[in-house]
Amino acid sequence: MSSTDVVGANASKDDLSSSSSTGPDPKVKSEPSLDTSKAESAAAKAREILPVVHDIIRTVEKDNQDMTQKNKDSLETSQKVLELQRRIASIREDVHSMPGIERSRKEQLKQLQALRLQVRIM
Repeated sequence: MSSTDVVGANASKDDLSSSSSTGPDPKVKSEPSLDTSKAESAAAKAREILPVVHDIIRTVEKDNQDMTQKNKDSLETSQKVLELQRRIASIREDVHSMPGIERSRKEQLKQLQALRLQVRIM
């Protein structure tokens, strides 16, 4: 599966939620779906990665002449890289648990069209 398939899955969900230009249909419930909450959770976790990446880069860019400080910075960087790996693994698990992620982009778009047709029929 390529990264475009994942992007396609997210785009499909966004397209579905913005497909009605006349406003919300009173017959359709406006409760957030389980799919949306999983996607939002994965996005929130992805945003939490940025401070860790920033700390790693900042620590690596330090130019210390003192060997003890270099060793301390190296150990600190290693710990932060391990934390980053744990967070990325957690996000991967969330993405793989999303319904429909195993489908190709073409299949996702076909399902999106079917769902749009159902919304119009209501």
